[in-house]
Amino acid sequence: MSIIMEPDEARGPEPRPTPSPSVISVTAVAGWFSVALFSLAGCVERKLTLRTEPSDARVFLDHKRLTETTPEGEVRQETPLTATFKYYGPRTVTVEKDGYRTLDAEVSLSPPFYEYPVIDLLKTFLWPFPVVDEHVVELVLTPAPETTDADLDALLARGGDLRKEVAKMKKWRWTPVVPDPKKKSPEASLPAATGDAR
Repeated sequence: MSIIMEPDEARGPEPRPTPSPSVISVTAVAGWFSVALFSLAGCVERKLTLRTEPSDARVFLDHKRLTETTPEGEVRQETPLTATFKYYGPRTVTVEKDGYRTLDAEVSLSPPFYEYPVIDLLKTFLWPFPVVDEHVVELVLTPAPETTDADLDALLARGGDLRKEVAKMKKWRWTPVVPDPKKKSPEASLPAATGDAR
């Protein structure tokens, strides 16, 4: 028995056309370029620079100590310094320095226009490069008044007065009333309820 093959079956499937090397290289370059753009998209570095008069003061942002690492690897903890932050909005900055009054200041870190919704999306695709948003805060400290002997005497006298007030309060102790188990309570002497409860 002989099998007769048709000409199309004998050839097998037709080979696919191979793309030219120029089409492959253009596609690869476009792919790598789009990956690079999307990896850079939306990068906003938020920086807060704090300067005080006088300098070399300790700074806290929302009760957390701010530090700065310089390019040389040195860690700075006194002003002037630049630190990064994550969130916009009202923030509390506390500045401390020996010999000066502690300063608590409310600082508003407002987002730039390109951080608002929709504009942020357009900025991501039209300008896909890192952006630095820097806020500068300058604060002036006032010297603390010197403490005199009269101030210390007044403070000690106030402490003595408070001690006397506490001693008076100890005399007025509240004692809880504990019922005597031998005596019947007024509720126990009431007659039992009769009849149907509706």
